[in-house]
Amino acid sequence: MKRVLVYLFLIVLASAFASASYTCSNDTEMIEDTGEIQLGERESINSVGISVVSSDEASVISRITADLFIDSKKLSFSGTSVNTTEYKEIDLLSGDYKVYLTDLTETNAKIKITDSSETIEEGEIGTISSLKVFLINADKTDESINADILVGKEQISLSNDDVQQKVVEINSVDYLIELVSASDTGALVSVSKCSSNGQITEIEDEEPEEDENNQTEEDNQTEVDDEPQEDTHQVNISDFNNQLNDNNSDSPDSDANANTNAEPGIMKRIWDWLKNIFT
Repeated sequence: MKRVLVYLFLIVLASAFASASYTCSNDTEMIEDTGEIQLGERESINSVGISVVSSDEASVISRITADLFIDSKKLSFSGTSVNTTEYKEIDLLSGDYKVYLTDLTETNAKIKITDSSETIEEGEIGTISSLKVFLINADKTDESINADILVGKEQISLSNDDVQQKVVEINSVDYLIELVSASDTGALVSVSKCSSNGQITEIEDEEPEEDENNQTEEDNQTEVDDEPQEDTHQVNISDFNNQLNDNNSDSPDSDANANTNAEPGIMKRIWDWLKNIFT
C-alpha cells in the first residue's frame, strides 16, 4: 500500500512537470481538434490520420498510456488467395505509397512497400521503407484470406506519467499531439496546429525579476535586524523611590528593632520589583 501511495505521488509530480504550454512562432492562432479512436482503428483529427496501436488505463494509479501512428492509414486485404501483384495505394501527408500483401499465414503476413518487404507477426510492429506497419490480424483458410494492417509515418508513445504531448513535424508542418485520456479499448487524442502552418514552440517559464530598490531595502533591513539590540527599558527614579516609600510605610512597627526585622522582607520585595522591570 505504501508503494502505491508513493507511486501515485510520483505520477502527480511528474504530470505537473510533463505538462507544458505551446504557442505559434508567428503569433498566429492555434487550431485544436479532438477525436476518439478505438484500438486498432484510424481517425482523421485536424486533417491528420491518427491510429491507436495500443492503449491502457491503470485506474488504481491513475495512469494512462497509448502508442499512436501519426500520418496513418488502415488497409484491409481479402480474397480467395494472396495476389502478389495486387496493391493498395495510400496517400499520406508525407507522401504516396504502394502496399502489397505478398504472403500470409494464420499468424503473420509479409508486407511489401515500394522495394522493401518484411514478415510481421500478428500484433507486432515492423518498419518497411521508413513506414511503421502494425499487423492487426492475419487469417488464412483454404477458401479465403484476410489481413488488416495499420501504416503510419511515425510512431509515438504518450502517457501522463512521462510525455503526454509531443510536437511532430509532417511535410514541414508542426502538429502538437496530446493524449487526453485512454482506456483498454481506445484513446482520446488532441491534435493542434498553427492557423498559418507556423512552427510550434514551447513556452518557457520566466522567473520573476526582483525589484532592485525593494531588494536593497530588504538587505538593509536584514542588516539592521542582525545588529545586537540594546536594552532600552528605562527605570524611572521617582517610581523607584515611591515604591520604596510605599514598602516602608506598610511596616506596622516604626522602632529600630522592628525596622531591622522587616528589612530582609522589604529588600526581597525591591529585588523582585527590579527583576520584573528588567525582564
